[in-house]
Amino acid sequence: MMKSHYLNFLLLINLACTHQRIDNVQAGFIIGLEEVQVDFSNTFLSSNVGFISCQSLNKEKLLIFNQFNWKLETIDFESFLVEEVIQLEQDGPSSVFYPVHILDSEEFWLFFDQFNFARINKLTFEAERWNLRKSKNQNLEIGLSDLEYLKGLNTLNTISDVGGRRRNKIFLWTEDIRNGKWRFLQFDPDNVVLEELPSPWEINLIEDHTIQVDHGRAKIRNQALPSILPIQNKFVTTYNFKNQIDIYDQDSGNQIFKRFFQSKMYENEKEKPRRNQNGVGKESDKEDIFDWNLDVEFGQLYYQKEIDKYIRLVRSKTEGSIKNGFKVFLSIYDSKMKIEGEISLSEMEGDLSFEHYFVNQNLYIKASTNEAEDKMKFYKLKFMNE
Repeated sequence: MMKSHYLNFLLLINLACTHQRIDNVQAGFIIGLEEVQVDFSNTFLSSNVGFISCQSLNKEKLLIFNQFNWKLETIDFESFLVEEVIQLEQDGPSSVFYPVHILDSEEFWLFFDQFNFARINKLTFEAERWNLRKSKNQNLEIGLSDLEYLKGLNTLNTISDVGGRRRNKIFLWTEDIRNGKWRFLQFDPDNVVLEELPSPWEINLIEDHTIQVDHGRAKIRNQALPSILPIQNKFVTTYNFKNQIDIYDQDSGNQIFKRFFQSKMYENEKEKPRRNQNGVGKESDKEDIFDWNLDVEFGQLYYQKEIDKYIRLVRSKTEGSIKNGFKVFLSIYDSKMKIEGEISLSEMEGDLSFEHYFVNQNLYIKASTNEAEDKMKFYKLKFMNE
């Protein structure tokens, strides 16, 4: 539901934006925030618990995995309701595992964890599962001869590119356990085939921010990751730890653009782990990962069709309260990745978290506080003409 005093709220925000105009005044628009609330009363979801999600195939809704009732559901940001898609089975031949990632394709709902892939046919509701580390022993040609050496699979982006072109392929990254090197893969979920591609990222940059801690027989690793945005025949790469944008040619893997941005509103890079600053220092521990997570963080890049710009959120270093001890900023870029402006959204609304979703060409930022467990509050980013 939308607050009944939305118009007054929006007018106030407009006035605030008059003093928060983006740097490029020729852009011709004002930025506002509209408060909306999604009704969770018909589901087991809680505003206090996160969920695994992705854009629906048509990008108009948020597809979510509801761990409490084992359903796929959608959040509709037009009606502000949660709608059931399918009841999943937890046991039996049509069951699926607890996913780390979900994706929506033309024919299937897709489920991933580090070593498993499952898909449910949207017409027959038949479920199929593969263990991606043992697929060589199955009657299946998956495309990689050294699959058993991959240390899990991690999805990087949604299924279509900025141009609206449907690409029924998924991009993933993995680590080779033989040498620790990162590998970039393209996955065809219809034919269950993996293909290796040239890596569109600076691996030395990622390694400089990687923290790995021994924890018994396992290793704990921080999430120093790239985000990949396909744009026609290019990959636009951003990093969650540095104010940098790279562009790579998809076919050759060559880097054709690189820019490190210098903002005066927040730090431009997370502090590197002490052991990585000069090659020496104490061994990392879980406290280092915790501190690294609280440092400045850069969100994924999105194309905002309404204004023909690229946008992303940035969270300042967290100090004090984990819940709201930071500020949220908006950066705006043109088609050549030249920055056109920055604005502090927290100066407009102090109730912002950094959790956000891009649905139906709109960015929704989750509120840091929710008074009712069956209502989840978001702030919709709006662009208005001057």
